[in-house]
Amino acid sequence: AENLKSEKINPRDVKMKLAKEVVRIYHGEKNAAKAEEYFVQTVQKKEAPDKIEIKKLKIKSIGIIDLLVKTGLTVSKGEARRLIQQNGIKIDGEIIKDANQKIKITEKEFLLQRGKRQFLKIKN
Repeated sequence: AENLKSEKINPRDVKMKLAKEVVRIYHGEKNAAKAEEYFVQTVQKKEAPDKIEIKKLKIKSIGIIDLLVKTGLTVSKGEARRLIQQNGIKIDGEIIKDANQKIKITEKEFLLQRGKRQFLKIKN
């Protein structure tokens, strides 16, 4: 507390230390290190994580709203529309602005992102 008052330490660093300790207590040291690494990579550095779930879809083309619902990134079409309107959906880093956009599904995977921390790789 003294270090916080004197501004010798950043509150974010204290929170990270506490979070890591809680994860270590309940899930072990190895999982705590993985959680910290994931947080630093996705939240602080704003990068995609190293391991991302791959969803294979047996379709050639789909509307972005249906894709979000089908993959489970949204629970409803309304939620999908709201996220698109708020610039919360990206494909390969590009913001999706058109709720009616059709997405081609090929053998080449692409990165579908919801918000800052939810990622899926999509391919046929």
